[in-house]
Amino acid sequence: MKIGVLSFNLGPNYGWILQSYALQRVLEKNGYESVYIYRRWDNSPNSIIAKLKRFVYFHFFVRPFYLFFEKKIKHTRPYTSTNDLRKVVRDYDLNSVIVGSDQIWRLRYTYSLKFNYFLDFVHDPSVKKIAYAPSFGHNKWEGDVGDTAIIKSLLKQFIFVSVREKSGVDICKNVFDVQAQWVLDPTMLLTADDYNQLLPKKTYFNVKTLATYILDKNNEKDSFVATSADVLNAKIYNLYPTKRMFTRFKVSIEQWLCSIRDAEFVIVDSFHGMVFSILFNKQFIAIVNKERGAERFETIADILGLRNRLIYDISNVNVDFFFESKIDYFKVNNLLSQRRAESLSLLMEALK
Repeated sequence: MKIGVLSFNLGPNYGWILQSYALQRVLEKNGYESVYIYRRWDNSPNSIIAKLKRFVYFHFFVRPFYLFFEKKIKHTRPYTSTNDLRKVVRDYDLNSVIVGSDQIWRLRYTYSLKFNYFLDFVHDPSVKKIAYAPSFGHNKWEGDVGDTAIIKSLLKQFIFVSVREKSGVDICKNVFDVQAQWVLDPTMLLTADDYNQLLPKKTYFNVKTLATYILDKNNEKDSFVATSADVLNAKIYNLYPTKRMFTRFKVSIEQWLCSIRDAEFVIVDSFHGMVFSILFNKQFIAIVNKERGAERFETIADILGLRNRLIYDISNVNVDFFFESKIDYFKVNNLLSQRRAESLSLLMEALK
């Protein structure tokens, strides 16, 4: 069986690239051949100037993601419109198409591609449509009446629907009249040992280090990180670049993973930053990013007994608590193993 996997298009996001890698790796480990469906934005311009801009963007500004994508993820040719995308099943002889994961069901992030992420381009009834762990981003549906009607019709064609947040199960039921299962993000279907196969064994840091992955920086967060570093007596290593008009990403995927793996402590406001802190059994703090979606943090924290590692208001934080109170990873890993087995079983059953 050959499976096509559709997720976000190529962009500067460590979580996106790693969840795409993870799902493909999981499918391969279970005997399936898969290919990432490379869907670019609509009608990408093909002038010489546009091609030059794209080359500079991929090879200079987002080079780490582009290189990892090219080397580690099997992918299709680029598709630049819905009409073009309709050819992918025939072009690659696909038996199933999986959509997932990340916030691909949050319409404010997908714009003109929004219905593609509900597989509107797959018309062959013999091709299985499967949703594995997409996210709505929030605990409420953000679409209008017209979008809702179209998406409801599309979801009825799926043989299996699963979502990444518990609230997504309710949205599927109450908004779309579709039964959905809750499953883990694809990154959590792999273990730390799986990711270590990508990485050097040598420790990345030679001094005690506080690694941070802060997507939305502000003075309050900067002050909190500085105070935390003082308490730990650790060097600060920032994994997210300072935002500029043209932000250049320099940290490779492997360096990003190594930095979390080998840090003494990790502070994040990113869902996948939290995920990899857990996978590498790190002591961490997650600053809940409400605008990007609090539900993502809360679902994982609740099922693994880690709600006390979430911060909603930095001004009320007792920093000493987080450094004195240690996460019991024996308990966390047991809970995660159970959830991993359940999620994997649901996906494999859908693919039979």
